[in-house]
Amino acid sequence: MDSGDGKKMRTALLLSFAILLGRLSGLVRDMILSRSFGVSADYDVYSLAIMIPFFLRKIFAEGALTSAYIPTYNEKIKISEDEANAFTSKVFVLFSSVTLFLILLVEIHPNIVVKLFASGLDQGRILKAQVMVRITFPFILFITIWSIAYGFLNSHSRYFNPAFSQVIANVTLIVGTILSVILNFGIVGVAVAFTIGGFLQMVYLLVDMKKHDFKFKFNLNTKMGDFPKIFFVSLLSFSISQLNSIVDLNIASRLPEGSISLMQYSLRIYNLPLGIFAIAFSTYAFPKLSRMNSKDKRVEFSKNLENILFFVIPFTVLFLTLGDRVVSILYEGGRFGDSDVLETYKVLFMYSLGLPLYSFIILSYKLHYSSKDPITVMKTTLWSVAVNIIFDLLLYKRMGPSGLALATTIAGAVGTLRLLFSRVNRRYLRLNVGFLKILIAGVVLTILNLAILRKMDGRIIPMLLSCVLYILILLTLRYEYMLNLLSKVAKIRTKSL
Repeated sequence: MDSGDGKKMRTALLLSFAILLGRLSGLVRDMILSRSFGVSADYDVYSLAIMIPFFLRKIFAEGALTSAYIPTYNEKIKISEDEANAFTSKVFVLFSSVTLFLILLVEIHPNIVVKLFASGLDQGRILKAQVMVRITFPFILFITIWSIAYGFLNSHSRYFNPAFSQVIANVTLIVGTILSVILNFGIVGVAVAFTIGGFLQMVYLLVDMKKHDFKFKFNLNTKMGDFPKIFFVSLLSFSISQLNSIVDLNIASRLPEGSISLMQYSLRIYNLPLGIFAIAFSTYAFPKLSRMNSKDKRVEFSKNLENILFFVIPFTVLFLTLGDRVVSILYEGGRFGDSDVLETYKVLFMYSLGLPLYSFIILSYKLHYSSKDPITVMKTTLWSVAVNIIFDLLLYKRMGPSGLALATTIAGAVGTLRLLFSRVNRRYLRLNVGFLKILIAGVVLTILNLAILRKMDGRIIPMLLSCVLYILILLTLRYEYMLNLLSKVAKIRTKSL
């Protein structure tokens, strides 16, 4: 990682910082929720109610829509700003209309989606879930509009505010949870706060979009370019990939009460480094990859992958070796007891085995979309989903929620192998000695954590020492980025003296 990449690294780190704020506020949110509702039927139902709009968000808004919108918008802006604004306006109108229709359908027939996602629930939880789904489902309209604004701002190299908008939603949910407990609104009050948070984060980005000279210019005759083709192939891919969520939820609903809660609590932790680093660097890279020629794209992709692994590997080791301490710090207390900590750690362990794999998959998908190759993504997703479903059915009775998490990791391994040998990756992926040093550091850190830190008392100190050891190992291996960083710190210290 040479010094010439400093500006790119700073931009990506700024984005990571915004995502970090979002994830940290999310952790505060989850800490309050875990202490208020624990591993319970109420939290199971709430998790189901927010998973349904999240499912549609991933396949319809954040996933397929963003993947198709950004490359097409970058082509339109080269023609003229008016052309780009007209294209964006048409996307706004079309997708808002479709989501409004879906909301109306679900408000009238909420039982359809409840049975689709969690057919194993008992009648009491089904009735409560129907009420919750009606409250949370309008979220998909807000997040669809938010996704378009997100893509617009990213295309103009505006990354911080889109990522920071998650903080607004989390703070709204934190306040809503506290008020719900105080005023005895229960979990229903939390669902209301969830929907309000989605509305506020949408408004926040629309205001920022307006500041960057977006002008609504709807024209039904505006040409959509490659957008429909990319969108519908991407929609199919993301729909297939989200089949994992449907299968996992359905099977988890057949397991003992609280199983859905365990999976959601562990996923919150697992998604912390995935969001801060893998998604942040991929989000930063995607618009750039869409504009680059082959030579520059090869460098950009490989550098971003190295950056992601540099940060993700120590978190993977931390979750695998000291994950119970992480769970205890974040969740233990109130209605979340010692046994809940142990059960959540078991699930987190299985998910964490796949953390580097899914980090690679996230960036690799962006590379394929930037190269207008959604077909490979769709085929890879099909393979992964098939493997996930097979292992879900093989493992859930024997291992419970941990088996579902392990099935997800195995599916990630299959997806990674398939992508490694894809035409696009063979063309653009270039591994160097930096990758090898990061992997060696991860192996050595795992051994040291198990041999030394795992035997130490306390929670925070062993975790901090794990981070320090990782840095020392990389310095010992003379990892270029760490040496450059150390050199810069030394220069700053010399100047201050």
